[in-house]
Amino acid sequence: MNKTKTQLLIHTTELSGGSQQELIELAPEEVSERTPILVRIHGHQIGNRAGGWAMIRPSFSFVEQGYRVLMPSMRGYGDSTGNPDFTGSQTGEGIHTILQEILENN
Repeated sequence: MNKTKTQLLIHTTELSGGSQQELIELAPEEVSERTPILVRIHGHQIGNRAGGWAMIRPSFSFVEQGYRVLMPSMRGYGDSTGNPDFTGSQTGEGIHTILQEILENN
């Protein structure tokens, strides 16, 4: 079995209202503009609100298949700040803002 060398990157961006959005990225060592992207979005978590970190282990298989995996932590989860709004407008804004920033800069 060939193991793909994997990068673990943590991105943070400022949102309106002063909140911060965290995004965890797993990617092959070599990434280009043609590398397919998979965005994984977590649901509500009770207890340990790990956010995107809860999806790390099952995401390695996607990286081995050549995907760049992006896992945002919703507001109030992981290291994202702000109050959770459970897929409301603030969640949508946060996901849009951080994905746009990642895609424009990479």
